[in-house]
Amino acid sequence: MLRRFLFASIVVLPCASFAQSNDAASVAKAVEYCVNIVHKTKLSAEEAYLSSFYKDFDAFVNPASGLIENSARRNGDQKPLFIFNKCMASRGFPLTQPNQGAPNPLPGANCTEEELKSRNGDCWIKMSATGKLMLEYAFSQGFDAAQDFATWDLYAASGKSAVEWSSQHSIRDYFDHLYAEPANRSIDWALALDLAQRSAISGENGDLPHLVRMYREHHIPPLNAYLKSFISPNKVVVSRFDDSAWSEDYLSKNGWKNTDYVVTLVGVSEDPSTEPLNKLMAALLNIKQCKSLRPDTEAYKFYTYLKTDKEREEERDREQNFFSTRLKVVINYDPHPYQQRFFNQRGELSAEILLDKAERICWDASQQSSFGAAKPVTLGDIMLSGAANSNNDFGGALRERGSEFISLNQYLIANGLRKGVEDQKDPRHLSGQVSFFAFLASALPTGVTKVLQIGEAN
Repeated sequence: MLRRFLFASIVVLPCASFAQSNDAASVAKAVEYCVNIVHKTKLSAEEAYLSSFYKDFDAFVNPASGLIENSARRNGDQKPLFIFNKCMASRGFPLTQPNQGAPNPLPGANCTEEELKSRNGDCWIKMSATGKLMLEYAFSQGFDAAQDFATWDLYAASGKSAVEWSSQHSIRDYFDHLYAEPANRSIDWALALDLAQRSAISGENGDLPHLVRMYREHHIPPLNAYLKSFISPNKVVVSRFDDSAWSEDYLSKNGWKNTDYVVTLVGVSEDPSTEPLNKLMAALLNIKQCKSLRPDTEAYKFYTYLKTDKEREEERDREQNFFSTRLKVVINYDPHPYQQRFFNQRGELSAEILLDKAERICWDASQQSSFGAAKPVTLGDIMLSGAANSNNDFGGALRERGSEFISLNQYLIANGLRKGVEDQKDPRHLSGQVSFFAFLASALPTGVTKVLQIGEAN
């Protein structure tokens, strides 16, 4: 229900928001030209897999509403949409996107660029009734479009809502209420809209105060991240980006910082007996170093298609540049969109941590693969070793896609490293949507042993 969902609602705006012309024919011609520019964009070899997103992109001026509408709904559409918006701006038709800081204010508002970029609330309180009505209309159009594309796409999604907005609730009324508090005026419109919808569903309680606190600092609960560290007895630290040289360079060039979040393992007890768990988590966090196997930074040695020393050196440098020691995780707060909660009763982010079973960890040179002199080893190969049915043992609450993930919460409980606990005040348990009990999965002592062996410390 966060940025990805609202993406559609803020790129569909009236032609009246163009800076230099509102002539429909000129706008339509510019749209056609810029769509063609997107289709002809040349991609690097590393981005070739995104070609379908560029080819499928489309946009047009809807004569019935006077709105520019586009086909960008998926995460992979963001770069094509950026190229389209940049092209439109170069043709004299900059699209007003409030959350990105448009250079031109909406009608009836004397908004500075800084207000539109960082303090939407200051702009909102200065807008005329007409300007607020226009923005609400744009949001409503986005809600309608999003209903057709609401899916649980765990890795691509940055957040979304599958709840239809009710006409009984006024977006304008909630924005007036939210921005009456000066401290809340740093919350941009996209996130304010998320709060408005949550308020309409559950009222001013539950997660709302904690989300307001996060949104003031322009942070949102992460849905996918990288495992960074473990805090005894039942918390993990995750980072928005991995620790590869490529990521660090990317963040530095854009003036960004990597953001860390502390997540409490929901359903996992705070049992003070932590030594066995500490050892497992230390090994798991270190597992991509592959102490008893070959680390992924040596993958180039097993590629038979690399014929020359130069090719092998280039592949080695590429592998090392993109290598990250951190495991990818999906953070599953609650699979039920109508009851989604991010926080526990203490205001802590709490969730089920899902590990990608297919993530390649290292190489086993003692086994022959079909394309080299070593076999790639996945996280599932290690953690689920000895499982009778590795596809279903640790699927967690995501029944329809459970075979892709290992629930860290259930893994710790099933192997006796932690006890399961049911928080009677947490609706994620009361709803029956999420369960974290040992009987859902079998103990895998072989898998635990392998984790400790392969991820052993120096």
